[in-house]
Amino acid sequence: MFAKISLLGVAIVGLIAFSSSYMSAESSVELSPKASSIVAEMPHMSTDVWGIFDPATGVIFAGNNIEVAQPIASVSKLFTATAVMQSPHKDDVFAVTEADVLTEGRSGKLVTGIQTTPYQLLFPLLIESSNDAGTAIKRKLATEFDTTVQDLISSLDLKNTHVGEPTGLSAANTSSVADLAKFYAYIKEKYPHILDITELYTYVDDRTGYSNSNPARKLENFTGGKQGYTDEAGSTFVGSFYLAGSSHEVGIVILGSTQLFADIQSLLHTVDARKSSLALYRKYRPETFDDVRNQEHIVSVLKGALSKGMVPHALLFTGSRGTGKTSVARIFARAVGAQDADIDELDAAPNRGIDDI
Repeated sequence: MFAKISLLGVAIVGLIAFSSSYMSAESSVELSPKASSIVAEMPHMSTDVWGIFDPATGVIFAGNNIEVAQPIASVSKLFTATAVMQSPHKDDVFAVTEADVLTEGRSGKLVTGIQTTPYQLLFPLLIESSNDAGTAIKRKLATEFDTTVQDLISSLDLKNTHVGEPTGLSAANTSSVADLAKFYAYIKEKYPHILDITELYTYVDDRTGYSNSNPARKLENFTGGKQGYTDEAGSTFVGSFYLAGSSHEVGIVILGSTQLFADIQSLLHTVDARKSSLALYRKYRPETFDDVRNQEHIVSVLKGALSKGMVPHALLFTGSRGTGKTSVARIFARAVGAQDADIDELDAAPNRGIDDI
């Protein structure tokens, strides 16, 4: 993560200066105007491990104990689903065994001997949180499951994450708020169909039907995610929601909750309260490159630099007032790994001296 990124704005110029030094991620993100433009105050929560993030990038806007590893319960099933989607055997037919059905929990309605595929099992796995389905998937994929999950964790640099079994029944399946935010953004980009399944109220196949057990599904602005519960983990959640009156989404991670639905509502209320108090230009400020309008030539150059890993030490944006210089600068800063807490935005008019900058 970059130690500090400064945005210096004048009437027609915006400057981004990138430091080359790195620092370790903090365990919490301060709730202040500089740290986050969308969080008004510390929310009332039943847990002290939570985060609010951008589901498009995984960047955390605000949170507490974001690097603390905790058991994640059935949130583990998102890793299992990703392993299925990456598998060349996801459509191979196989039979459910008695051992699969004897896995703890009765959700999913699996029956010994039925013919199915790893892909078909995603529906009971994600909609009803079926442990039977998770066990059957891992048995079918065998060592491919472990290899895929570990490669995924390694490639995304999920330093606080360990997933060794497919259901989350094991307390050894652990992750952190920061890791889950990053992983969720990866799923949203690479395998959005997984989140589409989690968003369903119900699903009926040629044998039975499934009803969504996720309490977040009660909220109309829910856009996907997964919940979990074990005695060791408490209630867990990672997911996303549309902001009130907006097409923008916000992501939420909650670990160790004792009142999950209330905690989800608390974080959403905190975000919505802040949004409603913002000036219009900040309330509707683009949050991703895809949100930027009429600056395609600029966005394409910046995306190209990012895709090639050719990030310059400084960028100079020029243009008339209101054309998006600061907004694009902030989006680019997040894209290279900065959190909002790492960004300083200075108005060059009253801050003209070297010491000010």
